Amino acid sequence: MTVTDTTVQSSGLFLMAGVNSFIVSYNANILLHLGYAEAFAERHPGGNFETILVPDVNAEGAYEGALDDVQGIVHVAEDMTFGADPNQIITPKANGVRNLLRTAAKSKSVKRFILTRRNCAAFNLVPGEEIGVHVGPRN
Repeated sequence: MTVTDTTVQSSGLFLMAGVNSFIVSYNANILLHLGYAEAFAERHPGGNFETILVPDVNAEGAYEGALDDVQGIVHVAEDMTFGADPNQIITPKANGVRNLLRTAAKSKSVKRFILTRRNCAAFNLVPGEEIGVHVGPRN
C-alpha cells in the first residue's frame, strides 16, 4: 500500500489519540503499513509504535510535550462518560478537543489534524427511538 499525494511524508510521526479499541487499532495498523511511526496509544508496543499515557484527555495541557516532532494527529479518543447534565458530559469533551487543537496550533511540526468520531456519533440512550444514519449528521 502506498500513498503518493500526502502532506505528512511516509516515515513521519503521527500522534493517534485513543488507540484502545479494535476498530481504532485497525486504523493505526493502516498508518503503520504506510510507513508512518505512531505515538500516543495504549496497545501493541514496540517497533514504530510508541505508548504515551495521558491520565485525562480532557484536562488543560494534557498533550503538552506529547507533540514534539509529531507531523500529523489523528484524534479518535472518546471519553465514554454518560449522564443527564450536558455540562458534565459535553463541555469536558469539547474542551479536550479544543485543548489538543490549541497544543497542535502551537507546535512547529504539526502539519495535519484529523478529527474523527466513533460509536457515540450514532448512539441512542432512548429505548424505542430510532436514529437515522445518513450523511446529514456527518461532516
